[in-house]
Amino acid sequence: MKYLIVILLALSFNANSQTGSLICQIYFDDYEPSENLTVLLTAGQDFIYFYDVQDGDTLTGIEQGEYQVTFYCCDSSFMYKQPISIDGNAINTLYYNGYVTMHSDRPRNDTTSYHYEDERVFVNGGMQFGRGIRELEDPSHVQQNYQIGVFGGVDFLLKKSPFGMGYTMGLEYNRIILDKIDFIDPTIYHQRQRMTYFNFSASYFATIYIHHKKIMDFGLSYHIPLRAKVVQVNGNQKTYNKNIHNFNDLRLFAQVGFMWGFVFAEYRTVQFIKAPFDDLPKLNIGMRFNFPSSIYN
Repeated sequence: MKYLIVILLALSFNANSQTGSLICQIYFDDYEPSENLTVLLTAGQDFIYFYDVQDGDTLTGIEQGEYQVTFYCCDSSFMYKQPISIDGNAINTLYYNGYVTMHSDRPRNDTTSYHYEDERVFVNGGMQFGRGIRELEDPSHVQQNYQIGVFGGVDFLLKKSPFGMGYTMGLEYNRIILDKIDFIDPTIYHQRQRMTYFNFSASYFATIYIHHKKIMDFGLSYHIPLRAKVVQVNGNQKTYNKNIHNFNDLRLFAQVGFMWGFVFAEYRTVQFIKAPFDDLPKLNIGMRFNFPSSIYN
């Protein structure tokens, strides 16, 4: 699979002109064409050829209208088609990102056309690992807070833009190690204390893609508690404290990375765990491992 990026810019230099120009900017990933391109523009029964086209060339004298533009490369070992509008009164931009399969056993005069489509919808899924960060002056009983989760969601890019909107849903498990001091009576020490928190999360965010690779998300996430409890262990005796949470676990979050790996941070502004128990750390950071795929539309 060869990754191909073609950006076509149709522009006019004069608002009263009846012709426009087409600037061709063509990039191949891990592939260097052995020859220049042939460009064909068709509109109904009319057509015009441009030969020996190089990257950055400007095709001039094109009548205004709607065209189907076809690029041929490498003795027609592959070609693709895209619609383009030539407007003498505006600058028109058409982005094309796609894949092409090069078969070394195909005849050099085989001009079979491949089908290309734009990627605008991306499916993401994966795992994340995080931990809570205590504030420097936090007198909390919380000593360590670890998180593991799975997630999946969809991103929708805006037309002709690297920006989009998306959502994810997931399941998260938090294990919090507490100190030994009792929450109500500080003169009582337990052998061990821990808190567990299992939740369902839903996130809604703005997203940024570069060359159809995710690099950043930022938005809101709401975590619905499925189970939260504090366990106090003394020898063979265990005391379970349940219903210790509120339903207000709303967080601001952002993540930055590239394609497969991201660093994320979440911040909760409100008290989540009910008194007398200490709240979880409001700041949570970690790593997220993403396994992306795309849907053509």
